Amino acid sequence: MKPLVTYPSFWLSPESTKGYQFESWVVEQFPENHFLLKEWRSDKHIGARFADAGKHPDLIFQCKGSKPNTFFAIECKYRTCITDNSPDLVKPYQFKNYRDFEDSYKIQVFVAIGQGGYPHHPETVSLIPLAQVNSKTNLKKAIKNFTTSDLTGSLRSLINNNRLQAIRNVKDEVAIFPVSLRKAK
Repeated sequence: MKPLVTYPSFWLSPESTKGYQFESWVVEQFPENHFLLKEWRSDKHIGARFADAGKHPDLIFQCKGSKPNTFFAIECKYRTCITDNSPDLVKPYQFKNYRDFEDSYKIQVFVAIGQGGYPHHPETVSLIPLAQVNSKTNLKKAIKNFTTSDLTGSLRSLINNNRLQAIRNVKDEVAIFPVSLRKAK
């Protein structure tokens, strides 16, 4: 296991530190030789003021060598334990934000939920297509159906079965992606 990255406590709250550690673990599950990490969002804010991009999923990847280009986004959530009485994993406004992101950028969104163990080494993880859930209740039920020990394998099976949306026209990339996702000329 790799050593944990730690930051000064004034920069990250304990909850944010767990989130960062789980996001780091998720990134490590997608090998660089197959997946290009295009975006890794920060949830920094001052009071109620935050960047608009903070509404989008945490991670955006591109599958290397895929024709047409295939992108996907992942929102990462870690909890030590999830029960029926647990607080919402994804709040209603977040569902709306992620669905708006899918519609606007034509990128499929997944929710990666880590449970138990440690944020940098969860006992279980679920990779749930956002399209499969429409409420917090359905999300908790979906965890059982999408729990995996192999995030990359789960994603590859979606790609191989053509269930992951792909961008059909590379020229459209400039029109639908923010500047940070556009190809360098």
